[in-house]
Amino acid sequence: MGEHVLVTGASGRNGAAACARLVALGLPVRAACRHPERVPVSEVEHTRLDWDDPETHEPALRGVDRLYLIVHERLRNGPEIARAFVERALRNGVRRFVVLSALGVETAVGTPLHGVEQAVRELVPDAAFLRPNWFMDNFTGGRYHRTITEEGVIRVPAGDAEVSFVAVDDIAACAAALLAADTELPGGHLVTGPGALGFADVAAEISAASGRPVRYQPLDLDDPDLMAELGVPGADPRMARTLFSRVLSGGEAVVTDTVRALTNRPATSFPTFARQHAAAWS
Repeated sequence: MGEHVLVTGASGRNGAAACARLVALGLPVRAACRHPERVPVSEVEHTRLDWDDPETHEPALRGVDRLYLIVHERLRNGPEIARAFVERALRNGVRRFVVLSALGVETAVGTPLHGVEQAVRELVPDAAFLRPNWFMDNFTGGRYHRTITEEGVIRVPAGDAEVSFVAVDDIAACAAALLAADTELPGGHLVTGPGALGFADVAAEISAASGRPVRYQPLDLDDPDLMAELGVPGADPRMARTLFSRVLSGGEAVVTDTVRALTNRPATSFPTFARQHAAAWS
């Protein structure tokens, strides 16, 4: 294994976690993103990769035989980016492709991630697609974290529905396992936590771990002020309504054993995650 594993989006939480997992397996890693100085893993080769600057693509792929492709889910031109980059990767001799996708993307026709999957699959029929559920880590950063620490509340239009939240580190471990495997494991891999729980349960677990009282405030999916209640006033509500409609229908409660199957260890439970990250809410 003299050639590198290339991880795109390496300064993001999924990319950085994957770099750390690959390094732990002893694989040579090239971490690529627009700002490689922001990659929080030192034992990797850092390189600049800007989707809008094709001059950075060839150097990133030179000497690479395995690729973990992370294209941001909201990039409208994500499918075009993926197609062009994978075509170049194939010309450069990349032989293993793992793509970060999302649970339910196969039915989300018209979304950028659906297009990314389709583009890669047409070029690389034996590519592997990681389709994780909601990240547990959403509660340790971003707007959910902000309302937890500032107001002691989690606000979402999810009713009593349950979600099989998964830890980003578990997703990274699955990606590393797929990239390091001796044989291809193509197709979609649904990645979830070991059980499903509601947002009230999440609030209770964060309260227990941090000592900070946190409550769940369910919102009305049809509220005209939904996006303001979610902390993003003025934003288009269609994506949020589509997402939470799936949650309310039970579509995010599915539980799989993918983490154990790929990594030979159980997926992280939310209580364990909350204890490990209690300082984030203090």
